[in-house]
Amino acid sequence: MGKRLAYSIGGIALVFAVWFIFYITVKNSVIVPSPTFTIKKVGELFTEKFFYSALFSTLLRVVIAFLISAIFAVITASFAYKFNAFANVFGAIVSVMRSLPTLAVLLIILVKVKRTEAPVYVCFLTLFPLLYTAVYSSLKSINTDLEDMCKVYKTPVIKKVRYLYIPSLFPKLYLDFSSAFSFGLKLTVSAEILASVYGSVGGAMQEAAIYDTVMLFALTLVVCVIGIIIEFIGKFAFDIVESKRK
Repeated sequence: MGKRLAYSIGGIALVFAVWFIFYITVKNSVIVPSPTFTIKKVGELFTEKFFYSALFSTLLRVVIAFLISAIFAVITASFAYKFNAFANVFGAIVSVMRSLPTLAVLLIILVKVKRTEAPVYVCFLTLFPLLYTAVYSSLKSINTDLEDMCKVYKTPVIKKVRYLYIPSLFPKLYLDFSSAFSFGLKLTVSAEILASVYGSVGGAMQEAAIYDTVMLFALTLVVCVIGIIIEFIGKFAFDIVESKRK
């Protein structure tokens, strides 16, 4: 964990170094604002009420889309694992969903639903195929000998889920789900920008792109940091579970 943290800090430092080089090269704070001013603006954001309201609104959309995606992924992947015919048919549907262009989907959705709801639909349509594939792949990797033993000893379904499926699936899905949530955050913010959702992080970014470049960079930095924290928590939890298993 210490080595991974050191690499992460080194990567972040490299990004800031490249950013600073661009800043002194371009010499135009409207195009590339100073990293120092941007970090200062991030600090100011946490003193503004609108920021907390916008952040809560965006995170709520991400959580809703993620939970719906995760629930449907677990249900459909379980059916696909049990029934090959369902797996073949639904696998084709998932492939189509995975290939859908995000911008085109958003424009179509905006015709039918409110702008505030559109990012949730877009996030779901993108996350669901990813989570479905992760759950289905994890189910397929379960030791068949253990399943056969459960059948022989007629293990109750609840015990089978608790002692076989959950221990087998959760360690593998920690990283996939945390990465999907982080990706969902970035995707939702992008959809909010394109849909011009007022009172959201994406909406604030759209306004900042016109009036305040430093604010735009600050908001982008906040989203990136939140995404990194989410993924780091997922990896940390994964390491804890793995260490306990060993």
